[in-house]
Amino acid sequence: MVFREETAITVTSRAGSNSYGFSLLELVLVLMVLALSSSIVLPNIEKKLEQRAVRVSALGLAAVARHLHNRALDKGVPQRLVVNVSQNSYRGEREDEVYLPPDVKFADVTGGEVVDQSLRQFTFFPNGSSYGGVISLRGGQRSASYSLHFEPLTGRIEVRRDDNS
Repeated sequence: MVFREETAITVTSRAGSNSYGFSLLELVLVLMVLALSSSIVLPNIEKKLEQRAVRVSALGLAAVARHLHNRALDKGVPQRLVVNVSQNSYRGEREDEVYLPPDVKFADVTGGEVVDQSLRQFTFFPNGSSYGGVISLRGGQRSASYSLHFEPLTGRIEVRRDDNS
């Protein structure tokens, strides 16, 4: 058996002037830049999430109203959308009650039929008409508000963003 001699190359560098690491000052500066950028970005993300919750709630309510409008046209039977302002919820005819997210509230409900203090009913008729009205939704102080407009003669349902923020 023949053994070969192995050789290894060892590289050493001097500590001090030729080190390739980061200094403490550079690390602190990077952390300060990250803190500054997050203080600018995070509030905007929170505002967009609040606006998204209001927008999704308004579009969901509009989808239920359009479904009821189409069902009234199809079945030939009036369909009702009941808005419960005190419970922060709404319900379609023969459907489960839908609760709005905690940070989304009914700002104003006009039109329709008053059932009691906190209940308002919007009826969609088989001829395509409806009780006109407006349902406004709002989120927190910094988020936009949206409103649903019910046209009385055509039954058209339109979602609008209210630019008051």
